[in-house]
Parts: sequence; structure tokens; C-alpha cells
Amino acid sequence: MNMNQFTQKSVEALRDMQSIALENGNQQIEQIHLLSALISNKEGLVPSLIKQSGASIDSITKQTERAISDLPKISGMQSDKLYLSRELDAVFTEAESQAKRMSDEFVSVEHLMLALFVKG
Repeated sequence: MNMNQFTQKSVEALRDMQSIALENGNQQIEQIHLLSALISNKEGLVPSLIKQSGASIDSITKQTERAISDLPKISGMQSDKLYLSRELDAVFTEAESQAKRMSDEFVSVEHLMLALFVKG
């Protein structure tokens, strides 16, 4: 995963994803952490698309938070002890493929969300 190929909003989502995992004491960063980061930006593209589809962003947020709270926890987590799950790594690979297929130079939040749909 080349961070130079990600848009600023995508990089922000990745940082948020990492923070969510740390705050919840999760050593392994999962797809649900990425989804949570993508939907937490209330003014972002993903929440807007969810609302336009007629789904409840609040309901999805609560379900996401519940799923994260059910993940294994380690007390005293540090950022240098986090690692990506194999499934999340596949999402990033798919997001890069989606960007290439769309002839986009950078991986955007749109590509990340599409990749979650494909690999999730």
C-alpha cells in the first residue's frame, strides 16, 4: 500500500481507522474499523451516499460501534503494536485496483468504500 497514492481524505480515514482501533483496544485493524472511519465524517461522501440510499446512518453507526465493541481487546494498546488483518489488506489492494479500473491516479474514499463492498 503506497500512501502517496491516496487522497487526503483517504489518508484521514486511515488515520481515523487506526485511532478507532486504538481507542477500543483492538490490536488488529479490521474492515469494520475502516467502515467506522468512513461513516464518521458526517460531511463526507460515504455518509451522504448512505443517506441518499435511504438507509439510516445512525443505525449503521450504532451497528458498527457494536461490532467494534465485540472485537478482542488488549489493555494499554500502542500504535506501534497495531497490525492490519488479512481481510483489510485485501480491501486496500482492491481499492487500488478500483482506482486503476476507473483511470484514477489516486485512491479515494469512494474506492475504499467500493472495495469494502467487494471484499467485505
